[in-house]
Amino acid sequence: RSVLAGSGNDSTILSGTSMAAPHIAGAAALMKQVHPDWTVEDIKAALMNTSAQTVDVSGNAYPESLTGAGRVRINLAASTQITAAADDSSGLVSLSFGDLQLTNIFHMERLVRIKNHGSNDITLVMSISNIVSQAGFTLAPATNQVTVPAHSSVIVPFDVTANPNLFDLS
Repeated sequence: RSVLAGSGNDSTILSGTSMAAPHIAGAAALMKQVHPDWTVEDIKAALMNTSAQTVDVSGNAYPESLTGAGRVRINLAASTQITAAADDSSGLVSLSFGDLQLTNIFHMERLVRIKNHGSNDITLVMSISNIVSQAGFTLAPATNQVTVPAHSSVIVPFDVTANPNLFDLS
């Protein structure tokens, strides 16, 4: 919901980037007020990491390819002490695999930096979740658990394997 242009103080409900962008810009500005020492990537990661999965009216989850990280929950983003983002990726937060043209089994490693902005060490259990899966494609953390010291970060490797012979192309 946002202001309806030319209406004075009426509102309208629409969807898409033109509606999402001003809301996310406002959420990022609020995050910067709450956490003035956080980087742009920290703020983006907090907004993405704490978002809610987007569902249709029947409760079926939309795939990430249509809705990105989901619906922003600024209250959770502002209060989180942990952020996770792709390591050394020029401002990207999510893992990117590029445009893969595969004919053989492909393997790569992607690194995720987990930051603990809080004043206590925290131990996390690592897992992967996604709405849409593809036979022949796996993404798995190299470890099942990690402890992140207070005011510090750790890098966790994730293994990516794609076997195009197993892909469901229907």
